[in-house]
Amino acid sequence: MLAFCWLLKENYRIEPTVLDYIGINCQNYTSEIVVSDFLYNKGVKGKIKKIIFGNSVRKRFIRNLRFIKKNVNVTSLFDYKTIKGAHFDFDCYFAESDVIWDPTFRGHGFDDTFFLPEAIFSNGKKFVYGAGVGDCSFTEEEERELVSKIKQIDRVSVREKYAKQAIQRLLHVDIPCVLDPTLMVNTDFYSRFIKDRRPIKKKYALVYSPAFQNKKMLSDAYKFAKKKGLHVLIIKREFSKAHFFDTRINVDVERFLNLLFYCDTFFCDSFHGVCLSVMFKKQFYVYNRENGRKIKDICNRLSLEKNIVNNDFHENNIDYDLVYDNLKAERQASFDFLDSCLEEI
Repeated sequence: MLAFCWLLKENYRIEPTVLDYIGINCQNYTSEIVVSDFLYNKGVKGKIKKIIFGNSVRKRFIRNLRFIKKNVNVTSLFDYKTIKGAHFDFDCYFAESDVIWDPTFRGHGFDDTFFLPEAIFSNGKKFVYGAGVGDCSFTEEEERELVSKIKQIDRVSVREKYAKQAIQRLLHVDIPCVLDPTLMVNTDFYSRFIKDRRPIKKKYALVYSPAFQNKKMLSDAYKFAKKKGLHVLIIKREFSKAHFFDTRINVDVERFLNLLFYCDTFFCDSFHGVCLSVMFKKQFYVYNRENGRKIKDICNRLSLEKNIVNNDFHENNIDYDLVYDNLKAERQASFDFLDSCLEEI
């Protein structure tokens, strides 16, 4: 979201405002809910973890909110109920990137707000940039609903090639496939958040698994670091029995960017971990999750397939000249879509 705002400001001289919105799939999403979700709070063990780690998770949540509001204009807070009584007056509206069209997320179906309904967003052009749609496993009813909702939008693009194919099949029109905004901004955007001092003096391999502890990734990272003479630093939710790791828990956005910027090699199972590695030109290895189609998609488009670890780990030095040649072409297609949108206002 911050990257997209920077993109509009730096390339189109547009000063965007972000709608502070808690969607139907994130009902009652407060810092307390974050603590429960983030620690998978179940049973006695979960309650103990909440007592030990809950305060640090809560502080991270608050720091990230402050970080956002410090760097972009934000509206007052709306949820999926109060948004129905809202009425905005802007020249155009963007529903922007990540998985905003996944009816299976938390089991609540499509969130109508991300389709920019006329009753709320009536005084301007409506665009969707880089919509993520989950794994595209729609029921026939969901397909009909999706088609109906998309028709009220002036221009639509998606983030993944497989989403492009799925939506085109339903609409019978060409749907542009664009890059995630984190890959669209120039390095000046990120340099604002990088400190002059390294987080630690040692050269290190950084390990990041935001959702689950990937044991194979941890093992591979440890063996790789030992071979290369690197320290191992891991970002995760809580401390573990993996005593050989220097563990940092509940790292906020700024601190994460600095840890990634200064690392020697990066191990992750995160889509945005891949994107940021590319921006910093880092040697990285990414481990696909169970439904990790979006990771495979972006790696294929940028010629990074050999750095996806599926089974055995193999070292592979990334040719960033080739990667950036591909990135240049992908960026042009994304800017073409934005140009076509903004020419209409």
